[in-house]
Amino acid sequence: MRSGLPELGWEQHTDENTLEAARVPWDMRDVGLATVTFGLIFVIAGAVLALTRTVGQGFGLTGARYAGGVALLLLEASLIVPVWLFVRRKYGCGWDVLGFRPFDPLIGCSLIVGLLFVSFAVNAVWAGLLSLFDMQVQPNILPVFGGGAVGLLIAWLAAGIVAPLVEESFFRGFAFSAFRQRFGFRKAVLLNGLFFGLVHFTPTAFVPLFVLGVLLCVLYQATNSLWPPILMHGVMNTLAVLAAYAVEQGLMPG
Repeated sequence: MRSGLPELGWEQHTDENTLEAARVPWDMRDVGLATVTFGLIFVIAGAVLALTRTVGQGFGLTGARYAGGVALLLLEASLIVPVWLFVRRKYGCGWDVLGFRPFDPLIGCSLIVGLLFVSFAVNAVWAGLLSLFDMQVQPNILPVFGGGAVGLLIAWLAAGIVAPLVEESFFRGFAFSAFRQRFGFRKAVLLNGLFFGLVHFTPTAFVPLFVLGVLLCVLYQATNSLWPPILMHGVMNTLAVLAAYAVEQGLMPG
């Protein structure tokens, strides 16, 4: 499928992974409409899935305790719908325009390791500050996934696989590209971090989420590919899920 950007010469540059801040056909209005679209999908799908879970538990159906986790996984996956509507459907762009392009593994992996340490440090400092007020960064949502090995697997699929893929597609590949085109790189990074933190609706986690959003934008800009941010996001979420499970099982202190 054509990228929809012939006047920008995209086709001549897709094999040179050095394109700096490539232009995209979608704009801030599209980002706003996509966000509203996702909000509507989230509300409708959430209501339907919550009703399904309640009915399943009411009838004592086998596996009903895992319904909440499956619901969260499907809701997370639904974030790809507005991206598809505005990138593929409306403008006919290929996924490479969104950011699914090859990258230099040495540079990409080195940056991932370095930025992971920065993110971990920010999380540790922020968690320490919150502990002074007997607060925690995020509530433990593992019980929502049903507990046990099956619950852990669903939690990992939702947080470690689906979330990095769809969130990086939406927040970095789609939203950040439009922000960067409209406001320039520096302002776009800050706006994207703010957007990323607010959309997660967790006030106590806003600061580390804001920082993570900024770091993922920097990683995307530096590598010109969504794959490094997806990998970094996946590693962070996987470690968070494993740590929460270890605490829940009494394998490590909270």
